[in-house]
Amino acid sequence: MLNWEMKSAVLQTRPMYESHTSANLADELCTAVDEWKLKRPNISIPVTTDNASNIVNAVNEAEGLGPQIGCFAHTVNLAAKRALSNNPAVSRLLVKVRRVVSFFHKSTTANSVLTEKQKSLSLKELMLVHDVSTRWNSRHDMLERYMEQQPAIYSALMDQRVKKNVTKDMAVLNDDEQRLAEQLIQILQPMKKVTKIMSTETIPTTSMILPLKDIILKAMVPGEDTTAIRDAKAAITKDLGKRYTDPDLQKYLLKATALDPRFKSLPFIDEPSRSQLFSDLTTEILEHEQQSKAAETESEARPSTSSTEERNPSSPLPRRSQPWQRYLERSLKHKRHRSGPFTC
Repeated sequence: MLNWEMKSAVLQTRPMYESHTSANLADELCTAVDEWKLKRPNISIPVTTDNASNIVNAVNEAEGLGPQIGCFAHTVNLAAKRALSNNPAVSRLLVKVRRVVSFFHKSTTANSVLTEKQKSLSLKELMLVHDVSTRWNSRHDMLERYMEQQPAIYSALMDQRVKKNVTKDMAVLNDDEQRLAEQLIQILQPMKKVTKIMSTETIPTTSMILPLKDIILKAMVPGEDTTAIRDAKAAITKDLGKRYTDPDLQKYLLKATALDPRFKSLPFIDEPSRSQLFSDLTTEILEHEQQSKAAETESEARPSTSSTEERNPSSPLPRRSQPWQRYLERSLKHKRHRSGPFTC
């Protein structure tokens, strides 16, 4: 943090020519921790990774590391892919839209006519978006742009300059397919927004994982859906629901969320759990404060060599509590004294 602006630092980047087994990855992680002297007494180092099993196991095997936190943007990406795969109706829809988009991308005449139609229909003059297999949100963008530009697309396809080159396997969407596309865009929209939020480096993100997961799961509650949409929602719920359920990891994430003023009300957990969490946090902060005071008292009690002698630069500074620790201690003490159990 510099002038209240978050900064990211890369401590090291190194090639790894050995097989990327869990054991080898764990050794590399421990080596990096030792080289940068990151170890602290009684403190474990949280590690964020993707969801590949080798790196997940590596963090769990490495001494002094944990909890392992799966990248939430990557986790959302996996859940969205589940919704878009193994769903015949969605696959047919994507194939149909993709053919039309590819046609306009390959034909300069068709693209020019499309621009004319956009102008005449007072639509934004935007190119159609082609999806990329490795990016699920590109499928969302492809469908969204297609539906937005649908009047211009239909008009361009019926134009004589374009119609003669339209193949038989390329057709516009029927009513059912249009409804499916609109509903699919709707359920994928919150996931795209979450991905965008979690991919930024300007705000803390660990505290956002559980609240955003809860928002997505609530958006997937079944309603009056078609079979295809119901299956897509079920796939997202099944994949996302099993993530971040490890008790130790969940406790760590809950603490991070509780300390974030944006989410400290913790509406996604019950009242007894909420009160217990704040009670545990208070105890932890007070214990840390007592340890800091004890270390400071011990340091002050040591005999001084000389009042005029300069302090040895290599000797450690007395351990002092940080401003945020003192603020939280005062805030939590005041809140408990005033209202008993915590209410946020």
